[in-house]
Amino acid sequence: MEEVAKLGSLNGIYLFLYRAFIKEVDADFLSFMRSEEMRPMMEALEMNLSPGAIGITDEALLEELAVEYAALFIQPGAYPPYESIVLEKRFLGKPADTVELAYQDAGFDYRQNFPKLFPDHLAIEMLFIASLLTKESEYVSSGDHAAVLEWRGKRAAFMTDHLGKWVMEYLERLQIMTENRFYHKMVVFTKEFLETEFSAVRAESVL
Repeated sequence: MEEVAKLGSLNGIYLFLYRAFIKEVDADFLSFMRSEEMRPMMEALEMNLSPGAIGITDEALLEELAVEYAALFIQPGAYPPYESIVLEKRFLGKPADTVELAYQDAGFDYRQNFPKLFPDHLAIEMLFIASLLTKESEYVSSGDHAAVLEWRGKRAAFMTDHLGKWVMEYLERLQIMTENRFYHKMVVFTKEFLETEFSAVRAESVL
C-alpha cells in the first residue's frame, strides 16, 4: 500500500536521525550506514563512509566523530539538544513538562532505555515522532480511518507545539558550530528534511 510505504519511509528517516543525535557514532552504527539498505540515505547526505573514501582507519574515524559529538552536545561550551535550553535557557523548563504529557497521552515510554535523559531531548522527540508514524501506519493498514486521523493529529500537534518552536533555531546555531563534515552534513540534511515536514503539516492544517 502506497500510504504505508510512505509512512514507513518517514519512520525510517526519523529513526535514523534519532540514532544520529542520541549518542556518538559507534562501530555498529557505522556498519549500518555502510549497508545497502542505507545507500539512498547516505547519497542524500552526500556522504561516502566506505573505508576507501574516508582515507583513515575506522578506529580513527570513530574517534574523530566521538570528539566532535562531545564538543557539540556534551562538554563545556557545547549546545545540549534540549527544547528547554533553546526556549528557556535552562534544563527541565516548561517544555519538558508538556513534552512528557504528550508522551503519556500517546503511551510512549522512553525512560526504560534512557533514564538519564530529559524528555525534551531532540533524539527522544524524533523517536516519539517515529512511534506516532508507526501507530498511524498500523491503522492505515487496518482501514481504521478515524484512528488514522487521530494519530496523524497527534503527530501534527507535536510538531507544531514542540519541534516547530525550537528545532530550526537550534540547528541553525549547531550548523555554525560543526567542524566535522559528517555532522555538518547531518545538520543540513535534518534542517531540509524538517522544513519539508513542517510544510506538509501546515498544508494539511488548511485542508
